[in-house]
Amino acid sequence: MIRERIAQWLLKAASRGAVFLVGAQHGMPHYNSWSTDKAVREGYKACTWVYACVRKKADQVASVPLVVWKKVGIRKVEWQRVHEHPLELLLQRPNPKMPGTYLTKSRMTYLNLSGNNFWYVVEVGGRPVEIWPLRPDRVAPIPSRTDFISGYEYTIDGATQRFEPEEIVHFTRFDPGDDFLGMGPLQAAAKTVDTLNEARDWNKNAMENRAVPPGGFSTDSNLSDPQFDRLKEEIKEKISGSPNARKPVLMEAGLKWQSFAMTPVEMDFLLSMKFGVVEVCSAFGVDPILIGFNEYSSYNNYQTAKQALWEDTLIPELEDDCARINHDITPRFGDNLWVEPDLSDVPALQEKFEDKVKAGQTLWQMGVPFSKINERLELGMDDVPDADIQWIPAGMVPMNQEDDEGEAGGNPEPEEDEPKSIGPMSLKVFNLQTAEQHAEHWKAFERARTGWYKAVEKRTKKRFKDEKKAILKAVGSSTDGLLDRLSSVVKKQEKPWAKFMTQVNVDVITDFGKRVSEGFKSEFVFRETKEFDVFASGVKSWIAENVGSKIPLLLDTTLEALKQEVDEAIEEGETIDEIAERISDLYDEFQGYRSTLIARTEVISSSNAGSHFAAEQTELKLEKDWLATPGKRTREWHKKANGQRKKLDEPFVVKGEKLIFPGDSTNGASADNLVQCRCTQTYKTVR
Repeated sequence: MIRERIAQWLLKAASRGAVFLVGAQHGMPHYNSWSTDKAVREGYKACTWVYACVRKKADQVASVPLVVWKKVGIRKVEWQRVHEHPLELLLQRPNPKMPGTYLTKSRMTYLNLSGNNFWYVVEVGGRPVEIWPLRPDRVAPIPSRTDFISGYEYTIDGATQRFEPEEIVHFTRFDPGDDFLGMGPLQAAAKTVDTLNEARDWNKNAMENRAVPPGGFSTDSNLSDPQFDRLKEEIKEKISGSPNARKPVLMEAGLKWQSFAMTPVEMDFLLSMKFGVVEVCSAFGVDPILIGFNEYSSYNNYQTAKQALWEDTLIPELEDDCARINHDITPRFGDNLWVEPDLSDVPALQEKFEDKVKAGQTLWQMGVPFSKINERLELGMDDVPDADIQWIPAGMVPMNQEDDEGEAGGNPEPEEDEPKSIGPMSLKVFNLQTAEQHAEHWKAFERARTGWYKAVEKRTKKRFKDEKKAILKAVGSSTDGLLDRLSSVVKKQEKPWAKFMTQVNVDVITDFGKRVSEGFKSEFVFRETKEFDVFASGVKSWIAENVGSKIPLLLDTTLEALKQEVDEAIEEGETIDEIAERISDLYDEFQGYRSTLIARTEVISSSNAGSHFAAEQTELKLEKDWLATPGKRTREWHKKANGQRKKLDEPFVVKGEKLIFPGDSTNGASADNLVQCRCTQTYKTVR
């Protein structure tokens, strides 16, 4: 078995090469030469800086709750927060004697001192009901040639108890020299801590002796033994020790005081103590500023240090510990569960949260739905209504709603399948003089469009619904050749889509062509004007070219989406029924945002086409002006195009692209100029 070979290899490697390995033999407890008891006694309890670092990390991590998430959905996988899940409650109250914060602080403390932490898990009916922390110096893993670790031994007061592997959860900080036990940051900083302790003891003794001798008494004559002993006792009594610091001294005749300057070696020793503090803090991943070493402190430095502590130290360590929980404990509560820290209320990360919010705002303005922003940036926000709606960059209003200004919108009325006439049948579109006249014309033109938005959207949804039936029928009962079957069905949708889009173009062009034509007739009552002809060669040619350019893109988008879903499903080992459910959900999405987008794009381009060809059929000598959507949210390049005048048969040039009229795609204009653009055009007679 591969597992046995790996276990044997690790045992062999450990027995001959691990630095801290003692007696790593099959079936024998494996102890670490690093003493946790010594780490506590000479590190945590004896060195201020070790205590401060460990305490800082433990307190910070204990302030963050561990929460449970559950994966839901098949095609569209989502993670939902499960409040008051049994696992979450267990982590909050692991046993009757201690709260969850104690469990967390003990874990962080032992991991920082020894690199190991052990939980004893009590199960009832196969589910954990209690967790008890064990001192790492009392626990030893038992290596196995077949299972890597066959159990654990717990020794206290000479008595030993053996635990099964599943009864113990073993947290570690990685030690490259030991296959079974971890290594804490204190071990790396041990020599530096010893030096600091020695310095502290030296300093204490120095203070008791009035510091490193600041000076000495001298006399020109020799002292007798009784005189020397008496003087020595008086100095000890009246000068030595902190109570006598800075007291005046009365010296006998013949005694002189000679001061000693601090030597360079002594000055270097004090400097090395500062470096020692920095070394210890570096090992623990804590900025010295955070534990009172304020030599380079400022408010900005302090705030940055707090944020860095979380991002560079605590979050990675929390991720390691949660990975162990998710590996050893979480599966016992069911499938598709995940434990992770809830960092949303960590004050040090709020500034980072503000940066995320700014990034999210940028993405939102680009049209990314809030739900995707929330997931991608891990904002931790609760779901909000319409979070999956795609928003339009230029106007920033929902795609299924209308606003009088900006290049977005679409009134949901009317409810009928076909639009009613809104406002006057005719539209005055030429020889407009004032800004107010242009604004009123744009509003009238947009009101005439609103009825078509919902009507065409309904038609588009029905088209996708019919296609969905054909696709699901092709799924069949096997994944063999599935993509080929789906591709074949999608290609067969070319004719239905062409028929559908052609009819939409004809209907909308007819309506707007008649409206604009009536507007011309009302001004030229003495001129014989033909009725608008939607089947004129120019109109038919434009419709054919418009439909012919868009259908391939539409089908390619559909096929790519299907391929992605099928590939993901097969990779995850889903059944054919689950794949069918994925595809069904995909087409439900198509009947939402995609139907809205297609409907609006066609209504906008066809309405402007109707206006253009109606003007063309008057046979008047006309020029056309680009009329940009009024409002602050209009694309900048469309604002610049506002008022651009061209001959009727010449294209506008906007952002380097040619458009016969706003929304025209037949000259290869990109989505930047087409999608959700509600600009239109007006006309001017040429004398």
